[in-house]
This record gives sequence, C-alpha cells and structure tokens, in this order.
Amino acid sequence: MLDATCHRPEEARGLLAVIELAVPAPVRLSGGWVSWQRQDGDDGTYAAPPYERPTALTTMELRLPLPADRLPTPTKARASGLPNLDDAQAALEALIAELNAVVTPFVRELEGGGEAGPMPEWLRTQIEADKATAESAGARAWRYVPAHKGNRLEFDERRGVAAIGFHDDDLLQPVEAIHIALHDPADVVARCTAELALLAEHGRDCPECASGSPCSTLRCLAAGYHLRPGWRDEWAARGAS
Repeated sequence: MLDATCHRPEEARGLLAVIELAVPAPVRLSGGWVSWQRQDGDDGTYAAPPYERPTALTTMELRLPLPADRLPTPTKARASGLPNLDDAQAALEALIAELNAVVTPFVRELEGGGEAGPMPEWLRTQIEADKATAESAGARAWRYVPAHKGNRLEFDERRGVAAIGFHDDDLLQPVEAIHIALHDPADVVARCTAELALLAEHGRDCPECASGSPCSTLRCLAAGYHLRPGWRDEWAARGAS
C-alpha cells in the first residue's frame, strides 16, 4: 500500500477514502525495464527501483465511500471548544477497520490468494477486524442493568451509560442497550476465535476447499458478513436466494 487518504469531495456525500496500491504491470515489460522490487527483510514491502533505471510502475486506486453511519456519532464535548478525545479515537479505529477490511483482500490476492480463492481470505479479514476491534474495546463483558436496579449499561466498574429510556433524545433505548450488552467485546472475541478456528480447519482438512472452491460450511459462515464491503454474490451458499 503506497498511500491512504480521506477527502470530502463536493460532488460526493460523506467521506471518501482513497487507497493507492502497487500492482504488477499489466503487460510484459521490454528488455531493460523494471517494475516494483521486493525489499530485503520480513515485512514484504515493495519499492521503486533507483531513478537511473528505466522503470514502469503500475498502481491501483481504490475509492471507498464511507457513509456517516459507518463512524461513531460524536457525543457532547466535555468542554466548550474542545473535542472529546475518546470519540476521536473511536472514529479513527472504526475508519482503520473499514480500510483494512477493504484493502487486505486485495493485498492477499496480489500476494497469491488462498487455496480456495479470495473468499476465505476476505472472510478471515472480516473476522480478524471484528476481533481486533473488540480487543481494543477492552475484551470485557458489558452488562445491562434493568430499570428497577438503575437502568444503565455498564462497561466496567468505572464507565457506563446511564442515559437510557424511551424518549427520542435519550442516548439509548432499553432494547438497544440490551442488544449492545449481548454483543459485548467478550462475546465478540469468543465468537471470532471460534470462527477463525473453523476457517482454519476447513482450509487445512476440507477436500472441497482444497480443490479451489469454498465448501458450503464456509459459504454459510461468510453469509453472516454479506453486508460488509467486498462481498460477492457468487460466494452465497448454493441454493440460497
């Protein structure tokens, strides 16, 4: 990956992420011409050769629209004129997760892809991104405290959300708080760990996956992420409408 920037173009609604990737030349290079060269070391990065050599560099530009609802909604500033740094960090983590989910399948495909094509790699990226986000959120269990005991969503012994009720201007409604608590970081980490184990099991021991086509189990697992960027309709479970 050469560059990643975010813009707010006048002709587009919301944020637009632009990622530039180095890709192989689409045509055979003439004698004496060179392209991207792999660097020494274990990081696997590529760089342009020295300027004194005839060089042909090919790039791919990925443009990813990011609607406002993909990023956390800022809360009220703690002091006038000062941003909430927790909100800024949450927005940055969400933005990085979105970019990683889109870029990683392209990078892995450029590096050779997986045994069963790009779908398992794309699926692994989605699961790993969810797991990393949950771990960054503390990997703890969150708890919804019902109304007769205080009506709040507890993150830990120091942090919680108390603005829960039935009015439009409340931060959360009870059913939303219950849903969040049921899908807290601890549950997400456990689910992602199990899904990654299932993904590894099929990539290693499943004859159908080894033949180059994702099996029905992986297709069903991937269908749970079909709303994510990069999903392809041909990955759906066979016979699914």
